[in-house]
Amino acid sequence: MSETEKCSYCGAECPKPVSYHHSQHDCDLEMTKLCAEAMGSQVVEDDGFLWGANDMWREQYYSPLTDDAQAMALVKKLRVTIGHDGLGKWIVEWWPAHQSLYPRHETEGADLNRAIVECVAKMQAAKAKDA
Repeated sequence: MSETEKCSYCGAECPKPVSYHHSQHDCDLEMTKLCAEAMGSQVVEDDGFLWGANDMWREQYYSPLTDDAQAMALVKKLRVTIGHDGLGKWIVEWWPAHQSLYPRHETEGADLNRAIVECVAKMQAAKAKDA
């Protein structure tokens, strides 16, 4: 029996990741697909892994949860802000306008890549709802 933890994205009790490269979170795949969509990529699922392609790269394993360069590409393209509370938590926020008093989407956690992916996934999910 695997251990569970409360998922900060969906709020459900999800299995803890088995390894760094292959997570078993129920919503990791959904979040990753939303990130690929935000980057303008087409993704194909193959045995729990995502392969993506866009104008810049072709048929590459897409996993911003584990790939620092892919996570940073999300930060740069979508202009999310990153901070650290000094106590071990990363804070990732997206502000809709310069004059906003509060971020529209915010996540935090010990894993920077996961915080970035969760923030972007929340942005994309909200965008789909608003459409």
